[in-house]
Amino acid sequence: MLDLVDIKPTEAQRVVVACALYRDGRRQRDIAVEEMGAVLGCEDGIIWLGLHEPDEALLRILQVQLGLHELMIEDANQAHQRAKLDVYDNCLFIVLRTAQSQGREIQYGETHLIIGKGSSCRSDTAPRPPMPK
Repeated sequence: MLDLVDIKPTEAQRVVVACALYRDGRRQRDIAVEEMGAVLGCEDGIIWLGLHEPDEALLRILQVQLGLHELMIEDANQAHQRAKLDVYDNCLFIVLRTAQSQGREIQYGETHLIIGKGSSCRSDTAPRPPMPK
């Protein structure tokens, strides 16, 4: 098992867009990624975590906090995957391909979703350059 002492907080914080507890559709309060597991165990509601290009260190923190399967972390750490839906234990891992118009060009990206009981995590990757014509 990974020890959180080995992970510097600054590594985890640089890619966190938001991490908050929601109850009855309303934001209750912001929480630290490192307290997600404790909050899930004692408070009603859903934790929403938004990430942008997380590194392996942050994904390992999520693994510890949410009890995620090792293969899910490996998948989440790998960009440029095909669209898919995988079930790991009691969590879903979803890969979505995204497209965004930038003038006359289309930028392609990827969104990973990790959905479990009481938590939802969205991770976006930067758009890739347009496909060659």
